[in-house]
Amino acid sequence: MPRPGDNIGADNRAAVRALLVSHLGISRREIASRLGLSPMAVTRHVAAIRARISEIEEKQK
Repeated sequence: MPRPGDNIGADNRAAVRALLVSHLGISRREIASRLGLSPMAVTRHVAAIRARISEIEEKQK
């Protein structure tokens, strides 16, 4: 059974991804400020997003 807060990481990652797409060139510090996250959290989300993109690209080869 899902607990409150279980999707926070996924929700934050989706919000980071949305800002990256809609504001090309936005800094991690600006993303953190807009979303109320720490810059380190944004860095972790960006790394996870990049890893997922790499996985998808590898599967397409």
